[in-house]
Amino acid sequence: SGKFYIASGKEINIYNNWNDLMNSAFAASLKFDSKVTSIAVDDNEQCLAAGTYNGFVSITALKNRNEVWNRALHLSSVNDLEFAVVDNDILQLASAGADQTTARERNTLHPQLAVSCRWRFPLADVPASAC
Repeated sequence: SGKFYIASGKEINIYNNWNDLMNSAFAASLKFDSKVTSIAVDDNEQCLAAGTYNGFVSITALKNRNEVWNRALHLSSVNDLEFAVVDNDILQLASAGADQTTARERNTLHPQLAVSCRWRFPLADVPASAC
């Protein structure tokens, strides 16, 4: 799409194109409680996941820029995030941290979103249409 998602400190700035980036004219800015250490955007640019220094992972719906999910999944900084489409078009998010822990829980209530992470938990609070 040509968009840029750039983390700096506790913010992620979203730029629509290179010219906007060069002119520091961001389209949106997302703010977090801790330093952002990783970002992932799904292939359709509907969801943005952000990992933070304090181990939290947040998912934001890009269409309205509302945070739809936020959990402490790691005991340390979130080093990497990656969206993938798996079985029958289920959107899955994998996270990695220095604590070297992983688990995966599929959301049976909202099967299009699953998360790989430190903890097992239901994702019933993530709206099915959010991302």
